[in-house]
Amino acid sequence: MRITKQLAEELATKLLTTKQEQVSKLRKEYEEYVTAAYISQTPKEILSAYAKHPEWFYTRNSITLNEKGFRYESVTTTSQIICNSGTGANLTLSDKVAHKAKMLQNKWQSAKDKLRELKTKLELALFNLRTYASVQKNLPEAAPFLPKDATMSLMINYDALRKELK
Repeated sequence: MRITKQLAEELATKLLTTKQEQVSKLRKEYEEYVTAAYISQTPKEILSAYAKHPEWFYTRNSITLNEKGFRYESVTTTSQIICNSGTGANLTLSDKVAHKAKMLQNKWQSAKDKLRELKTKLELALFNLRTYASVQKNLPEAAPFLPKDATMSLMINYDALRKELK
């Protein structure tokens, strides 16, 4: 059978699931760090008041970074956070926090870019192999993800068909 562009994309996605999980883990690490930095800047009195009366506070699921190497970048938080500027949540970055956040962001972005590049190369390679046999021969890692051959098509019972014609 032939390898279509769609099948090549599906196979590449399946082959790269562990790498995708690693990239997701790096993103989560970045988000957790930014969330922890924001919560550490929230006064204890505000946190205790929020615990008692959450309905009196605006909360959100993202923090805006806009200084020390960041330009209005929104980071998804790992939990609901209390807004510190109206309905927004802006993190005031110290040099130390900004450095580590930027390092984690760059690490995640680099891994994401490498994954995208690898997926493109893999899709192209699979598509150029053209047939299942070529994939099994040249890229055996993809063989378990190939759809089963369609050789088990329905067999027509000609005897029963002839009986119905009579």
